[in-house]
Amino acid sequence: MIYLAKWFGAGDVVANIFGYSCGLLLNFKLNSKWTFRYQGRLLPAFVKFAIVIIIAWVCNIVIVLTSISKFGVNPWIAQATGVIPYAVISYLGLKYLVFKNHSKL
Repeated sequence: MIYLAKWFGAGDVVANIFGYSCGLLLNFKLNSKWTFRYQGRLLPAFVKFAIVIIIAWVCNIVIVLTSISKFGVNPWIAQATGVIPYAVISYLGLKYLVFKNHSKL
């Protein structure tokens, strides 16, 4: 979705927000039910989930923008490099902060 938005002319930040926003609810659903087999209350978990995702996204966008502005990385490649900190931070945050108490794993 990020690359689709960029292809249609969106800037890096807008494309990034669009891409990650598109997957937000699916991310919560799949991680809560499939990855972590969470069986607790969904609303409190979603609030924690949103906080973790925002932190992961901020790290992502800082890497993307720094890669572009300070290191001259191609914006298309910079978007891909931002996925790495996002994935690590979000997975660890979800596993140890959001879905830790009621997980079947």
